[in-house]
Amino acid sequence: MPRITICGANGMTMKRLLLLLFLTATAAPAQTAEDALIADMQTRGFALVEREISLRGRVVLEFESEHIEREIIFDPPTGQILRDFTEKRDDSDDNESWWEYLLNPFDRDDD
Repeated sequence: MPRITICGANGMTMKRLLLLLFLTATAAPAQTAEDALIADMQTRGFALVEREISLRGRVVLEFESEHIEREIIFDPPTGQILRDFTEKRDDSDDNESWWEYLLNPFDRDDD
């Protein structure tokens, strides 16, 4: 029985074409949940200050902004956020309400 070829000039068989498509699809770099979370926090004005892996294999990320410290723990295989703890930094001298800042972090008059 003759082989079915695609693109007859180079004689690539269907199996080779499917293998090539599979390898190129899996070789493409995918953005992980951790990368997406870090990028999102950076666009919100936070800097990553520490990254740890817990004994259970969970990723612990600590972020800081000008007035806030934030710790996020998530499960890498699922991308599920297990804990998101936020607190006001101690070195801040603002008289501003903590909740007011959380609700409107970009609505500030800093001179």
